[in-house]
Amino acid sequence: MFYPDDLPYMKMVNKIISLPKGQPVGKGNLIFLFSNDRNDSYRVINDDSNLKTMNHYKFYFFNMRYRGKINGKVYNINHIPEKKEIKKEVIDKTDLQMFPLLSLNMSNDNRNCFFDMSEYLHIFFSLTEKVVASRKIEMFWKYLKSIIDSNTYEKYNNKYILINIDSFRDIKGPLKKTMNNPIFVLYYTMFRDYTLLSDINIDFLLYTGRYVMKINPSMVDKNSYRYFMLELKKIYKHASVDVADSLDDEKIMKDEREEIVLSEIKKSFNFTGEEPISGTITKLPDKKQEKDTESSNISKEEKDIDKKIENTVKASNAKAEMFNTSKTQSQNQVVTKMVKTDAENTIESDSEIIKELYKVSKSKAVPKSVASSKRDEELRKKQEDLVVNNMTVRELKRINSSHMDIPAKDVSNVMRTTNENMKTVRFSNFNQTYIDKVMPKDITNSILSLSTKSLPLFIRNIKVEDTSNELNYVDTYTIEFEDSNRQRSTVKIDIPKFIDGKFMWLGGNKKLIINQNFLLPIVKTGPDTVQIVTNYNKMFVFRDDVKTLDSIEKLQKVVKEDESFQKCFTVGNAFEKNRGYITTVEYDELSKLFTSYKYKDCHIMFDQSEAEKYANENSIKLKDNQMFIGVDKDGPIFIDYDKQTNDFGETIVDLIFRNASEEANEKSKKVKSSKRLMYAKLRTMEKMVPVIILISFWEGFSTVLKKMNATYRLSDKSPRELSPTESVIRFKDCYFIYQDNATSSLLLNGLRQMKTENYNIADMDTKEPYLDVFKKIYGKVSIANALDNSYEFSIDPITKEVLEDMNLPTQIVEVLIYAVKLLADNQYSLEINEGLSRVRSVEQIPAILYDTLAKNYITYKNSNGRKKFSVPRDAVIKKLLEMKNVEDYSTLNPILELERSHTITAKGWRGVNLDDSYTIEKRSYDPSMIGIIGTATSPDGQCGVQRTLTLEPKIKSVRGYVDITDSKDLKKLKDVNLFSPGELSVPLGATRDDPIRIGHAIKQSKHMIPVKKSSPVLISNGVEESCRFDLSTDFVVNAKEDGKVVEYDEESKIMIVEYKSGAHQAINLAPTIVKNGGGGFWESNILITNLKVGSRFKENDALAWNKDFFQNNKLNGCRMNMGTLTKVAIMSTYDTHQDATFITEKLSKDAASEMCFQRSVVVGKNANVTFIANVGDEVEIGQSLIQFDTSFEDNSLNEFLSALSKDPRLEKEIMDSSRNNIKSKVAGTIEDIKIYSTVDVDELSPSLGRIVKNYYNKINRKKKLLSKYDPDGSIVKCGLLVSETTGKVEPNKFGVIRGQKVEDSVLIEFYIKHVELLEVGSKIA
Repeated sequence: MFYPDDLPYMKMVNKIISLPKGQPVGKGNLIFLFSNDRNDSYRVINDDSNLKTMNHYKFYFFNMRYRGKINGKVYNINHIPEKKEIKKEVIDKTDLQMFPLLSLNMSNDNRNCFFDMSEYLHIFFSLTEKVVASRKIEMFWKYLKSIIDSNTYEKYNNKYILINIDSFRDIKGPLKKTMNNPIFVLYYTMFRDYTLLSDINIDFLLYTGRYVMKINPSMVDKNSYRYFMLELKKIYKHASVDVADSLDDEKIMKDEREEIVLSEIKKSFNFTGEEPISGTITKLPDKKQEKDTESSNISKEEKDIDKKIENTVKASNAKAEMFNTSKTQSQNQVVTKMVKTDAENTIESDSEIIKELYKVSKSKAVPKSVASSKRDEELRKKQEDLVVNNMTVRELKRINSSHMDIPAKDVSNVMRTTNENMKTVRFSNFNQTYIDKVMPKDITNSILSLSTKSLPLFIRNIKVEDTSNELNYVDTYTIEFEDSNRQRSTVKIDIPKFIDGKFMWLGGNKKLIINQNFLLPIVKTGPDTVQIVTNYNKMFVFRDDVKTLDSIEKLQKVVKEDESFQKCFTVGNAFEKNRGYITTVEYDELSKLFTSYKYKDCHIMFDQSEAEKYANENSIKLKDNQMFIGVDKDGPIFIDYDKQTNDFGETIVDLIFRNASEEANEKSKKVKSSKRLMYAKLRTMEKMVPVIILISFWEGFSTVLKKMNATYRLSDKSPRELSPTESVIRFKDCYFIYQDNATSSLLLNGLRQMKTENYNIADMDTKEPYLDVFKKIYGKVSIANALDNSYEFSIDPITKEVLEDMNLPTQIVEVLIYAVKLLADNQYSLEINEGLSRVRSVEQIPAILYDTLAKNYITYKNSNGRKKFSVPRDAVIKKLLEMKNVEDYSTLNPILELERSHTITAKGWRGVNLDDSYTIEKRSYDPSMIGIIGTATSPDGQCGVQRTLTLEPKIKSVRGYVDITDSKDLKKLKDVNLFSPGELSVPLGATRDDPIRIGHAIKQSKHMIPVKKSSPVLISNGVEESCRFDLSTDFVVNAKEDGKVVEYDEESKIMIVEYKSGAHQAINLAPTIVKNGGGGFWESNILITNLKVGSRFKENDALAWNKDFFQNNKLNGCRMNMGTLTKVAIMSTYDTHQDATFITEKLSKDAASEMCFQRSVVVGKNANVTFIANVGDEVEIGQSLIQFDTSFEDNSLNEFLSALSKDPRLEKEIMDSSRNNIKSKVAGTIEDIKIYSTVDVDELSPSLGRIVKNYYNKINRKKKLLSKYDPDGSIVKCGLLVSETTGKVEPNKFGVIRGQKVEDSVLIEFYIKHVELLEVGSKIA
């Protein structure tokens, strides 16, 4: 008798085999039976030709309930109502007994059993019909593993997969068809990616009649597919099936190319060729009915398109195969790209397919019923009552953030300076006010914006909870969405929280968002350039100056043809002379050709200096918002800057022809329009598109005409005569004649970039005419979907609010029309003009949230609502940390914090992030910056890229609008408005010293380290007093209200104060290790106080201050120390060389600094620690910090080593032979030890566990004290960040914690404080 264990692997044999009988007999064997359906399973069970049961298998299992998700499709199939019929069917057809109905109940039994897999296979292959083969195999083996490796069947010793070849005879045909055969799936996986089988450790038994073959997928290698192919051909031959070339490498690769290209092309055109699926699948079609069902669900149009695309891909594939043979997978990838390119080009050039594709993709949106529309309205109303951060959405909407002032704080009660300007602080409240009062509104509006989109997602609930851990201080927003078809989805998004109103704590590091100088939504930054800047994208609108305006083109033609008319003009170029004047585009274009026009009583001057002189000489009074250009018989001629016409609606060309000879006037009416004229174009998706084409594609030509207030008429015949200011565009069924002013010309001339004569004018209200233009510009029509997304998302809630504040349009089409109007003249402001920008910092987080939601919504929208809306939880923080203006914060000195918290740059979210963009012009200082930005800048590569706000910049509101100071009012500005914190920290320097030297002095001040003996400046402007209100609690803790000290814990050195409002604040007086960004060392930050338990204090009093950087006394108050006061002799001696000199021993000691150096070590969880130094220990260079043995997996060995180390006789030998002895590289005192464990304490070795547990206990005592006063706080309690760990810490996805690879280990950081005297090589300034 032979059993499966007697069979060789990967070889067909002619042998009768019995299934294992079990130990004891009848138990321990589970046979997963692959079949087509239950009847096929009964056939295999009754087949006694091979793999005999020998009456040892009495049970049959068919699962009655199937639930899960495959390929984004949720299924829940229930056969329980049919259980009686199925049970009877099994007994009648097999003589076997039904096992428990649900697989869950198998965990208590291990009787030999057939496990019917037919329904599992049916579910998988039905729901992955459209999945490409390479992706399908990944999904299949993951799906199968979840079934066969379930803990439910752990009592079975032996598991096999049984496949009768006769159940899967269909192995010939295209790849898509054969991928529904599990035997071919196994072969294809070996061929394509055998590594997917590495953890499928189960024997497959394939047989037909007397012929059987055994395979274990986990044993295959890269060559196994060749042997398997040979054996498959043999066994299929015995089943009378000719495999032919089905297993041929080249045939498979050809089919792969076709399948991949077909899938990618359909995806790029947002065309699936399948019916949208919404909700849960509760029933699968019978296999015989599947094809009929599929065809009935898909429209004839879709079938036709599907067939056309398929035929195109096949033709491209055949063409590529004629010239390129692919023997390897890498070669096949190259040929696949060629096939895709050829097929795409063929499809793109077929305008009919393109139009049909776009129509189908737009008609596939899930239709709304009347009932669902009513429900939409209900959901929209309910949204108003949602509560976010203790406020309803309705209340949040009422917040007027644009006019919300930044509160000013009077600190005169604690100031000793005579400088009154320093006694009011305001800018320090900028971020905190935004965070407290506006940020919840902006975040909520970003989320609510999805309810206004084409497939609305309504918000059922928003829950905000603090989910911080020791490495991250964040709120998690849990948002429950519901779409119009009642499909619900839940999204979780992490949003960073702030410490001291300025710092984030992410990844175990303090992060700072540098202020951003962010352009207003619509700004004109060049004579022919308007920028549209939103939180979703940036668009540039240009005036194409290849040709001139239509009216000027006509004028030039008449001048050329009529000599007498020509003599009326003085030829010349006055354009450059007019740069200092406000003019119009038409005037500028004429000024490039002529300097004047004279005919009878008419005299028009194209030189504004001459016009101004003429007006003065002839006592002509100039008008506001109008340009004087000359006179005619009716008097002075004025042109309105905005309308670009006179009071009677005449343009300058109109005036010229009205004041010209009849002959010239008649000739102007017969002149035809030029084919290429000046027009407005937009740069989007890296290409230029005429504005009129894009906005007409979005809303239709007739709607655009209304919005631009165009004056036009239609004629069925070509007009014989046109007025000088009329232009014509020909359509298939009519002539479109429009009034040609500057704005309408710039817009409508863009239509000349397409063949309008091929379309009826009514067609211009549909999408189709514009698709041909997009094909020409972008090379593909599928870009239309991306352009649709821009239309839907470009104007975000914050941008809309800013546009409303500026009284500008708030819809993207009107915004673009307004931008084109701005191009009607050559006036502009430099991009660095502060009037074009506003200041923002934390606001960038809601901006990123909006963009993140939008980008993920597009995926949901492209599936036409079939896929659930989802967003990665860390998406916002990930984008935030990638920004150019987010940096690790270095707690080095107060000047650095003041300067960095006042730093401003154009970099950041939707800002100017390319270094090459910063030209000399953009780096320069503009007069509009006075009162907002200090004059000094970094004297290096960041010159003009990073600037510094003044101590109190003139910012009008929390939205960051600035108050530009008129040149007449400069004397009204105060020193706090004019100079940055760094400039003010050098008294008298900013007004008297060389600007470059000031820049250097500030840069050096930012690198200042604390020294043993330092003092405030002798000559003061008061900034060393007021600066503490701009600083974080790293350096000074200021009293927020009157209050008293209620507790001091000696062990943790934490002092608790209570304010009169009942709020509590914790002050850490213990050494705190803080980061110095670029210095390679850390600092021990120590705050001191003169208060004790019971002490009372007043608002604004200094409760605690940094011992090195501040001093506090009753006479002078709390003042910042600027450095060591010392006497300096300026003299020439042989002891000085270049910038080096000698110092006294006293100065060396006075300027001594304390630095902390970090030593990190990763200790395995099972390591036996024999020694560890303690906080407060003095260490020398080379002295041990920790000694431990290598971590072994065998815990008994670790315990043995731990016991040995406690024996005094063996301790020295164990320590001396220790495999790991981590030594100090510097001499000093151990200031602190921090521990991060990625495993629970009870999993650690006894010696390591004691160390970690003691550390946790110390931190828990601190947390217990803080929780007494702040039970709800997470890692920030009573305003104090507690970042030390008290439990298992999860590393990031790379297994890294604080820059170290820590997997199943403990990270221990030693901080050694080292005193360094001022010595040779030290730098002083």
